[in-house]
Amino acid sequence: MNGPPTREEVDAKLDNIRMSSEVFLGRLDARHAQAERRFAELRAEMSAFKAEFAALLDARLAEMRTEFNAKFAALYKAMVITAITSTLTIILGVGAINATVYTGMLGAFGKGEELGAMYTKLGQRMLEHDAQFNRMMLKQREDFARVEASLDARFAEEKAERARQRNRRAPRQ
Repeated sequence: MNGPPTREEVDAKLDNIRMSSEVFLGRLDARHAQAERRFAELRAEMSAFKAEFAALLDARLAEMRTEFNAKFAALYKAMVITAITSTLTIILGVGAINATVYTGMLGAFGKGEELGAMYTKLGQRMLEHDAQFNRMMLKQREDFARVEASLDARFAEEKAERARQRNRRAPRQ
């Protein structure tokens, strides 16, 4: 066997190498098929996971959307109620202020009317008192004039009586 290999030995070796490489390629093909199968399984699992995750995500998003809409509706309702109550409060407050001012003005006007009526009555009474006073003064003047005329007539009578008495007492010549 030290010599050159014979054709059969080379062929046997080549057959052996060919067999070894076919076994190796067979194994390699099997591994490749197994890897392809595993990748297919992984793709299927990923697709299932993706579908399941998408369904969960869609469900959660729908739930969140519903919850958000409910909260937003409550917020919107609260804002509308607050706006309405604020508007009513302002309107009623302004109405209350107007009513208070109107009542005060009406009271002041009433007091002014009463005061005007009182001044009118007072003016009428003063005119009545002036007229009464003027009548009393006229009567007093008339009374004083009568008394003065009466006194003047008396003094004149007394003077005439004294003059007669003097004339009686006086000697006649």
